[in-house]
Amino acid sequence: MLPSQSQPQSTSTPTLWSKINLTPIFSRSSTEFRGTQIFTILLIVGVFLGLNSFTRESLSADASSVLIEAKILKLVSSIFVSTGLLGSICHVFVMLIFGSMIEHVRGTYALLVYIIQICLISELLTLLVFLSLYYFTFDTVYLEQTVCGFDAMFGAFIMCLTEISPHAIVIPNFKLLTFQYLPFTLVCLVSALHMIGWMPLPQQCLLCCGTWVGWLILRYIAPNVHNAYEKGNDSEEFELQCLFPPMLRFPVRHLANLTYTIFKNVGCCDTSIATHHSRSKGQPRKTGGAAAASLSDNFNDLVLSLHAQQSVTEHTVDGDDDDDTDTFASSVIHKQYDTQDGNDADAKQRQEAKQMIEKRLQQIQKEYNQRILTTTSATTNTAVDAQKTISDDLNK
Repeated sequence: MLPSQSQPQSTSTPTLWSKINLTPIFSRSSTEFRGTQIFTILLIVGVFLGLNSFTRESLSADASSVLIEAKILKLVSSIFVSTGLLGSICHVFVMLIFGSMIEHVRGTYALLVYIIQICLISELLTLLVFLSLYYFTFDTVYLEQTVCGFDAMFGAFIMCLTEISPHAIVIPNFKLLTFQYLPFTLVCLVSALHMIGWMPLPQQCLLCCGTWVGWLILRYIAPNVHNAYEKGNDSEEFELQCLFPPMLRFPVRHLANLTYTIFKNVGCCDTSIATHHSRSKGQPRKTGGAAAASLSDNFNDLVLSLHAQQSVTEHTVDGDDDDDTDTFASSVIHKQYDTQDGNDADAKQRQEAKQMIEKRLQQIQKEYNQRILTTTSATTNTAVDAQKTISDDLNK
């Protein structure tokens, strides 16, 4: 008998699409995809509401009703109601496929917040663009253009997958296109389809806004994928210029620096800045809770403030006690910062430092009250002695 020859195995590279599993979404006992289930049901309801012309016009948002007549609630209702039947059905499939993938990585709460933020901000930006076009052209067509906020979610979902797996291949056995360049490809594609008349202006504007707003939220605001206590994603591969081809990165870098400066001034990227500086100095990345660290810093500031006030008020009364207080406060603060640098996740040591600071605050306040009483008593005795002396002189 001839020896059996081994069959050649397939060398195709696995992609993100191979991880799609829709079976748990339709299971009643599954609790992992509650966000996807809720939004899918709402989108299905929106499909039926969009079939009736009255409900479609009543729930859809346009520049005239939202920005001029101030019907703000239409921004919420228009997320689920699309102007076309085909678009509504596409929204359901997009939510099932991409929503389940992102919810599996980020969780239900993060998914729901991400969708609401993207839809509302993208709708508002699109309506502002239409209102600006109306004032430039005085064409009332722009005021009557209805928008559906969920149109922006396709670009936002693509951006989220780019953050999770930037080097994953989009099309099997086609290594030229990865998720790192898929958002740029999507924007170019929808712009080309709009130019040839195959895509309406509202959908094109919403997709572009959703892609850009999605990057802003993931870069500066949303919880970090690897550490939920940090805001944003400060990795180099998720910088704005890295999402463009190399020939376009130079002009985009200046736009990214401008965007970073704006968000830095409003306080949306403080954690990322601190992390960036600690990495540049070769320090290990901290993994403790940001809330506990902020609470410890507030207590440190309070101790220093009380000590400075006490030093100014009682400097002439007792200098030795001020030196002791200064030494104690400095030792507590240095000890606490050394503990945080060594192991910021150690909540027990932070709690002990907090209790020490609270105890010392009570002691400082008690000593301060006692000194006030002593000073007041001494002043009163001096005044009584002076009054007695004056009375004796008058009697003589």
